[in-house]
Amino acid sequence: MKSSRHHERWISILLSGGLLTACVSGPPDDDDRDIGGTEQKTQCGPSWDVQDVERYDGTLGVSTAFVARHEARVGYSVTAGCSGTLISDDLFLSAGHCAYLVGDIVRFNYQNDPGGAARPTQDFTVTSIVEQENAAAWDYAIVRLGGSPGREFGHASIAAVDPPVGSLVAIIQHPAGVPKKIHAGRVFDYASPDGPNWFRHQVDTTNGTSGSGVLDIDGRLVGIHTSPGCSTSTPINGNSAIRMSQLVAHSPTLQALTRSKLLWQHDDGRVSLWSVEADGTFRSARVYGPYPDWTPISYSNDRILWRHSGGRISYWVLDDDSVLSTFVEHGPFGDWTAVNHANDRILWRHLTGRISLWTVDAAGNHLSHVEYGPFPGWTAISYANNRILWRHDTGTVALWVLDDSGSFLTSVWYGPFAGWTAVSYANGELLWKSDAGQTSLYSLDRSGNFLSSFAHGPFAGWTPVATADRKLLWRHDTGKISYWTTNSDGAHLSHVEHGPFAGWNARLTTGGAP
Repeated sequence: MKSSRHHERWISILLSGGLLTACVSGPPDDDDRDIGGTEQKTQCGPSWDVQDVERYDGTLGVSTAFVARHEARVGYSVTAGCSGTLISDDLFLSAGHCAYLVGDIVRFNYQNDPGGAARPTQDFTVTSIVEQENAAAWDYAIVRLGGSPGREFGHASIAAVDPPVGSLVAIIQHPAGVPKKIHAGRVFDYASPDGPNWFRHQVDTTNGTSGSGVLDIDGRLVGIHTSPGCSTSTPINGNSAIRMSQLVAHSPTLQALTRSKLLWQHDDGRVSLWSVEADGTFRSARVYGPYPDWTPISYSNDRILWRHSGGRISYWVLDDDSVLSTFVEHGPFGDWTAVNHANDRILWRHLTGRISLWTVDAAGNHLSHVEYGPFPGWTAISYANNRILWRHDTGTVALWVLDDSGSFLTSVWYGPFAGWTAVSYANGELLWKSDAGQTSLYSLDRSGNFLSSFAHGPFAGWTPVATADRKLLWRHDTGKISYWTTNSDGAHLSHVEHGPFAGWNARLTTGGAP
């Protein structure tokens, strides 16, 4: 709630001292009031009916798959007593009145399993305050966490849009500091007493919910819950959340995250790096090369991995305007070939089928590695988010789940499906392409289990090329591209088209990075 950090920390102290239980049937009496006794009206209507995220029964309006898809990226600040959401590998979005400090602890996987037993948690430390405001016009915080938790838990998709009045929104949260819960309700209005940068919603919350992301029905983060206002009886009114439609225009970090990048390659070897706005419209471009015998093979988090025909690689680090900051080269290493990179990892494949997964620092320097295989008939085709995607000669795919050290934990297999080929995996999404030109985007949970899928096409002359952060890139036989924005189910929301540009082909796309 929008109150002092003293109150949020008070909840945290109660939690660490064991005075709050893991199961609550309603907002604890002491936790729906400030220390000074001001009532915090946060329950919207007569029933407090939040549910455990892993025992959710689908009765609040959003699906069980929706909750499973989005819950992992929600964390709890043990120190500040607030909730929040990962918006990149290492950036955590929350409320400004939580007054984050360097050294604060943010906890993930703080939830109960379907049987009600506590999951093992993982703690990460705030290493810097990127942006934080708690004033009349704004109440938000963006902090950087050490250890890149988003590599495992994924990140939310930010959208600078206003959900319509009456539409359904959901909040995944840690009310009163208890294990993770879900609740959903309707957008009430855009007349919050906090000011024009807020909207009101009728989602049950209490102290400890502060900083939680508000998700619309398309799975986009459209608000940050900050303030009370609901009542248990008529008039119910609404709690308040910062509007992302207003905050994105104010925050340089969020502006960078909502933009995407496209990599085009010319027939002569030059590359053009486009920055596009959230809706896919052109913003700027920067051209490099040509570099004889070098080919860009992956593009992620403002990093480009190049592969030389002789086996050497070059790891480029760019700023948000695609200006080259630094680069480092590795290899060649005999019969090893670089496959792709993501989340400060580089995947290599040996001629025998053996793989080596490197961990690198922010500049691309080798820190450590693990090796696996070979496994007859299997080929590793991509890495992202502590997952390795393998494809068998028969068309079967296996998604390996690793821990953050790169050690194997488990795997899930899919297929074979006649005429379909798995292309890539990232941030809980597995992209398939058919011989007929269709795409199917699988949504998976953290264990790699299937949640839902959405298929598109075929569209005559169009070929699916790549996907990243709710963007789907299609290329036409003429060289024209169609750049789609999708929701968290993979359904089409909007698109723009560019080109054709003689000699240029769009090859890669990536989400924004500040």
